[in-house]
Amino acid sequence: MCCGCSDDVCYDNTSALALLRFYTSGTTTQVSPVATSIGGIGVPGDTLLLDSVTAGDVYLPLRPNVTTSQFKIRLCRIADNDTTFVTDTLTVGYTPLPYFVSHECGAMYHFRLNDVDVTRHLIDSVAIAAAVVTNVPQVSLRIYIPTD
Repeated sequence: MCCGCSDDVCYDNTSALALLRFYTSGTTTQVSPVATSIGGIGVPGDTLLLDSVTAGDVYLPLRPNVTTSQFKIRLCRIADNDTTFVTDTLTVGYTPLPYFVSHECGAMYHFRLNDVDVTRHLIDSVAIAAAVVTNVPQVSLRIYIPTD
């Protein structure tokens, strides 16, 4: 075996996923909404990404063969001792960026986030925190919700 030769094993994380995090409206305080579910819209089986009592960080897969992905976000609203579930739709517009990792790992996609929109039934707003999604874990999207 010569110096610098590879054993053709890929140890790198080649998944570029958009990291979504929830915050209290108008602040930088992170929150974990109660009874949260998040699923993909328009994908095979409308994939359920999260179904949890509380939600912290959520990784959203973006499809490289299109420039928009949608997700349904179901949150629990508790007001005046009444519990209701509210569903918002998050739309993420992006540009897929092919990226060659290495001979062993092959290619992957990074994504440039262009715009985001949300239906605002319960969610106040959404913001792009990092414009390029790579395989480095960093918050890509911030979702702001009321916590009163």
